[in-house]
Amino acid sequence: MYRWGICLVLLPILGCVRVEYLDYQGKQAWPTGSAFVSSVDNLKVYEGLPQVPYEVVGLIDVHDEKPFDDLSARSKIMRLVRTKDADALIWLSDRLVASGSLLMGELNRSPVTVDAGRSSDSISTLLLIRWKTE
Repeated sequence: MYRWGICLVLLPILGCVRVEYLDYQGKQAWPTGSAFVSSVDNLKVYEGLPQVPYEVVGLIDVHDEKPFDDLSARSKIMRLVRTKDADALIWLSDRLVASGSLLMGELNRSPVTVDAGRSSDSISTLLLIRWKTE
């Protein structure tokens, strides 16, 4: 009984949120646009599309509605940002995923599809991006 008590106390501190990462490989022709921008640990997080050209480095699925509130998840996200040399994040949305794809882009352009479904869970999806240097 004592062990369960310790586990319940440590669970919110240590966290057990699952964070999955996928590298992106393929054509880099992502749409630009406008966005709301926040900052997490001095890193810009876009809720929408940045105005400047960028490349997608990879995709992070955080199995939590609030990925930056959980210290464990936040630490894992920031570690990926550093190790993958990303400049910013695009927060696609909080959503319930059953399976399928997320469509992103403007109506007058070819939209970009990001496969995001492998489970039925509350997931926050973040794109790691790097600014284009052309």
